[in-house]
Amino acid sequence: MVTGLYFTFGEIAEVSGVTQDFIEESVDACGLVPVMRLDAITGERVSHLPFSAVIFFSTLQSAGLYELPIEHKRSLWELLSNIESERLVTVELVGVAILDLPKLVGKNARQAIDYNSAKIEYLVSDPKIMGGAPVIRGTRITCQSVSGRLAGGDTIDDLIDDYPSVPEEAFRASDVYFRSHPACGRSSNHKW
Repeated sequence: MVTGLYFTFGEIAEVSGVTQDFIEESVDACGLVPVMRLDAITGERVSHLPFSAVIFFSTLQSAGLYELPIEHKRSLWELLSNIESERLVTVELVGVAILDLPKLVGKNARQAIDYNSAKIEYLVSDPKIMGGAPVIRGTRITCQSVSGRLAGGDTIDDLIDDYPSVPEEAFRASDVYFRSHPACGRSSNHKW
């Protein structure tokens, strides 16, 4: 069950394939209501949206509905605002389109749920370890170093070869977490 899952704007952008700017612009226009929550790793207060926002933005991206009139985006949000991954169904958007959600966004929904579980299980921030930079639990491997290696051409298999005791899911969560959160010491441009 995914009721109660919340994601930062950056996490939603990473999973859904839309930009964080698009999410920020859509929040007010479409009637999404962000909530301030503590980041699961750093404990900082940041804006979050519910799991259904992953479905909403993934649908806009997968179906190419960026230019959909705002009233239709609002209608889509109303349709999807309480959805759970176990209940992805085909929906009709105000007579405009039939959206096969399992096909359009099922993979993104599963990725969001898996990421959230791995983030909580494997990532931690402790001021005594690497100055509080988010790391893989039980190691000094920072999320930034994982993401940097992957961006530099290494693969997850390369990381597993170097650190065989670290599960693949930890590396994947580290990469998504780093890419979706501003690095320590850098300010965020969010107005939330």
